[in-house]
Amino acid sequence: MARALKILQLTPRFPFPPDDGGKIGIANIVKQFAKQGAEVLLVSLSSERISQSALKLAEEFAETKIIEANTKNAFFKIAKSIIFDYSLYVKKHAAPKYFRELKKTLAGRSFDVVHADHVSMAPLAFAAQKILGAPVGIRLHNIEWTIWKRYADNAPFYSPAKYYAYRQAVLLREEEKKFIEKAGVNFAITDKDKARALELAPNANVVLASAGVDLEEWSPDENVRRNENEAILATTYDWRPNKEAARWFIEKVLPIVRKRIKDAKLVLIGKNVPEKFKAFTGTVVVGY
Repeated sequence: MARALKILQLTPRFPFPPDDGGKIGIANIVKQFAKQGAEVLLVSLSSERISQSALKLAEEFAETKIIEANTKNAFFKIAKSIIFDYSLYVKKHAAPKYFRELKKTLAGRSFDVVHADHVSMAPLAFAAQKILGAPVGIRLHNIEWTIWKRYADNAPFYSPAKYYAYRQAVLLREEEKKFIEKAGVNFAITDKDKARALELAPNANVVLASAGVDLEEWSPDENVRRNENEAILATTYDWRPNKEAARWFIEKVLPIVRKRIKDAKLVLIGKNVPEKFKAFTGTVVVGY
């Protein structure tokens, strides 16, 4: 009988409990590795105190290791990234302490695969590769440099943040290109992200692996009738791209729809819906 595949999974957040989109995406990967019979060591950076219930839930699927980390964009970190001209997104996930903790964790152990969730974990993944000699795969949850470019594009013309975000986009683009080229395989979520990854690194190994749905939690219910005049947006409104996407739809799209369908509405589900969204005609805020 073949032995179980041993996977080292590196994540920028501890994904349990899976209570927002980013955590759900990572947690589902952990679960599926386990369901496929793999033995997983989940190593997560975390600035939060992890509850015992969350640890217990994670340990149903993987051995866990938490590395205490502070990856928030504090003023002094931003200032250093300006002075030394580096990608803040990459650097804040690659502090020397994190490498030391990972090295201690891996001492005397072996793994068949190193899986990095987000390119932010690539520096740690390639450090693990040197120790283990195992191939690295990167889950491209986003093409990250494009998010920084959108920040810059949407910032006011005279805002210092606009020029900072543009420079960060350029720096991150180069880092992302390097990581995608170096990885044994990269997993993109959409065709568009796959194309963007290959624009960065034409010779890289990039495959499409969509996010999918956990069918144990989500399955069709024939007894529920769909309301054809209602759309639902379920997300976490703390993350700026999510908030901007919701605002764009509410301001630019929903009024056009409501000209054709008078009772059309958008239902907003999730954490921390901005108060101003409640004032728009046709929006219904449910919250978390």
